[in-house]
Amino acid sequence: MAFGKLPSTLPVFTILGRPIEADIFSQHYTEKEKSARRTANVTFTLQKYFGDLPPREGVLIYKSRIDPHLTFGAEVAVDVANSGSHLLENVQVAYLRRLLSVQKRSMRVVVFTETGILPLPYCRIMFALRYLQRILDLGEHRIPVWCLEANVDLWLLGKPCWLGDIAIVLRRLGFSETELSLESLLNPEHVDMLVNAVPKKGGEWALTQISSSSRLQLMEDRWERLRSGQKSSDCLIFRSYLLTRIRDHRIALTRLLTASHGLGVERGRWVKIQNSSIHVPRAFRLCRLCRDDVEDEMHVLFVCTDGELDELRVAFLAEVWNRFPALRHASSTPMSLFHTLLSYPDLVPRLASCTLRGHVRISEARHTFGTIA
Repeated sequence: MAFGKLPSTLPVFTILGRPIEADIFSQHYTEKEKSARRTANVTFTLQKYFGDLPPREGVLIYKSRIDPHLTFGAEVAVDVANSGSHLLENVQVAYLRRLLSVQKRSMRVVVFTETGILPLPYCRIMFALRYLQRILDLGEHRIPVWCLEANVDLWLLGKPCWLGDIAIVLRRLGFSETELSLESLLNPEHVDMLVNAVPKKGGEWALTQISSSSRLQLMEDRWERLRSGQKSSDCLIFRSYLLTRIRDHRIALTRLLTASHGLGVERGRWVKIQNSSIHVPRAFRLCRLCRDDVEDEMHVLFVCTDGELDELRVAFLAEVWNRFPALRHASSTPMSLFHTLLSYPDLVPRLASCTLRGHVRISEARHTFGTIA
């Protein structure tokens, strides 16, 4: 060390009686995390009095009561250090997971693809960019403008500054160096372009997470039918199946889509082979009822030859063909049929009911994974 050996007990320096932190916003993050978590917990506590909290209303509560805590001060507190922002992100994910009734093992991305909520890092940086827009539109003799000029001087000297922090976070979110030059960040039109591009980057991140995961195959290549009748392939959008009124049916379908169920294809990821650190290979996660194939989502819904499941499937599809005859030959694979059924609001409640009954049936059998020779 330049000033000698580092003492075993580090001294605590204070300003006006408050200790100095490496991250000047660390206490702010901690307080906002506590406020947001307290509000989230109170929200779900009220379920004891009014019953089920539907996802649509839960999203509205999030936007009006919890998000303001999670984004408070984001115009100034740019999330360069991950330690503080992770506290806030954990609250966001925990609330949405509980709202959707998916387990902690589920991938974090699913809470955003199903509710349409933008991940917090993207949401918070938009506040900073909009604040930068306002400063660039101000007249010359204003304090924020003078502060921005000081930031420019620090940038040119290679010193840390608020403007540089914005560039660091945007670079982390996938923007290129040419988009984050000093000249670009001082151009109001370019900053406006960045504001509009941030949600798209969030969608690209979610799409990458889905396409790179073998757990989320049901989420690939799906589309949502809007109220106008048009189709939308947006990755971050509130899903219409979450409007299913019967809670147990809705949760069963949600867990099926988000890989939060108890089928063999998922349970095999958690179970390890005896006297080994290896998880059960996919080929050995056989169906508990027919033992013919891997116990995955499409097998249980459309393939399994178990008597009760087959009767349930035949009755369900007969109703579908009767109401929508054109769908009988519209799909060539179980996956495409599932996506087609999911896109018809009139069929979603029946699909959700069938999903729950199928899961109940297969849960009656005990897991006996195959053994490796």
